[in-house]
Amino acid sequence: MAASIRPTSATYTLHEAVSVDTTDHEDHTFSGVMFPVECKADLPIDHMLITSVSVRGMLGPMTVWVSKEEDDTSIDATDEEATIPSGQNKEIMLSPQARPTSSMAVSVDHSDWKMVYEREHSPSISDFVELKFDTPIKLRPNEFCGIYIHSRRPGDEAIVYDNQRTEYTHDDKFLRIRPGLAHLSNTPFGRRTIWGWGSPWRENREFVGQLSYGVVYKLWNPDEYLKFGGKFKTAARTLFGCQRRLESPLSRLPDDVIFYILNLCRWDWYGDTVEEITDAKASTSNSSIAVAGAHSPTVARGRTSRPTASGWPPLSLTFLSRIMPHGSRQAHVSQIYHDGDESDEDSDESWEPA
Repeated sequence: MAASIRPTSATYTLHEAVSVDTTDHEDHTFSGVMFPVECKADLPIDHMLITSVSVRGMLGPMTVWVSKEEDDTSIDATDEEATIPSGQNKEIMLSPQARPTSSMAVSVDHSDWKMVYEREHSPSISDFVELKFDTPIKLRPNEFCGIYIHSRRPGDEAIVYDNQRTEYTHDDKFLRIRPGLAHLSNTPFGRRTIWGWGSPWRENREFVGQLSYGVVYKLWNPDEYLKFGGKFKTAARTLFGCQRRLESPLSRLPDDVIFYILNLCRWDWYGDTVEEITDAKASTSNSSIAVAGAHSPTVARGRTSRPTASGWPPLSLTFLSRIMPHGSRQAHVSQIYHDGDESDEDSDESWEPA
């Protein structure tokens, strides 16, 4: 029974990197910095948990904010300028060098954010100070959010940040940090600079510091098959190929047991690497899903049909019929689990192990 009830994501959080370091040229210091963070979808992960950021400077009364997930802050990637609705005091943060192929927008209106950290800190000019969130920021693949770090300390030396030098501030196999804005007001989301004139936001600025996160992996299931690497897929096909040979000990295992074994294996246990999976996705550009979908409408949606009374889905719609040319195991084990009467081979009656 346990083999047929499989989890879809790992129950542990794996910290692939305890902290992510950005470049640090110490170009500027001021009251705040706001930037987008994106969860990449190259690897089979369920979600990411961002637990803290670390900054340096004169610090003082620090707060950290995250853009609210229920708000739709996306814009058309072809827009050259963000349109502000009349009557609303909102600005839009963009990653200018990312356009027109991709762009992100985050409102700088106070009502579109929630605070995840608040505490006063002593000055730390050289060493980064960790600001650990009360609630981790959860991002799923292809999702992004804005992070805003601010200090109420008077003056312009609270937080160190840099000028934008590249398209991405940081880019690894899970996480992408984009350039954003610096804030020149001692009030969170304040609209006045300390001089009383000019815009309080400076574009093309980069976060300087560290960001800590953990990753929860997806676990293998039939409808997640296409999200795993080539070597993992080969291992899955090999297991089911052995199961279908009557001389193999695996032929006595039902499909659900093989599913369960694969469900316990991590995405990289068969030797797949980040580079191989990323290159494969780039070269196919999702063509494998489109081609499979043309032959079976259930492939692209990751669905299987409802089981029959015997507990087996119809052969033509199962995951197995897509990766194995001869369909479900049922047709291959009938002579083992039945009394040898040929009239039973095409029946819909459920089999039971001897």
